[in-house]
Amino acid sequence: MNYDIFTIKDIKSNCFHRPFFAQNKIQAQRDFARIANDKESPIGNYPEDFQLFSLGVFHDSDGSFEIWDQPIFLNNATQFVKEPDFEQMSLVEMFKDFNEKRRKERSKNDEKN
Repeated sequence: MNYDIFTIKDIKSNCFHRPFFAQNKIQAQRDFARIANDKESPIGNYPEDFQLFSLGVFHDSDGSFEIWDQPIFLNNATQFVKEPDFEQMSLVEMFKDFNEKRRKERSKNDEKN
């Protein structure tokens, strides 16, 4: 079986994270989407700063790698962020979500100043 190789780029720091393997692009995108919606992760807190790239393929039959000349852009994390369903949220969750959005907005304003 071949495994596709992916990486996540942090746009703000202009660096790529350690590569990871997935069976295919869909699986990698699903994992990236899960992280983009996890408010405990840096990607979930700042999805506008992260992108998913394909790097190549690992062939497990002979241990060889097929690496692309350049990383191939696949998605921005913001493409996977789900809007909260306020009808299903408790008041505590709504308050936390509101405060989180307010904190992010202040952080963006601080960076501009």
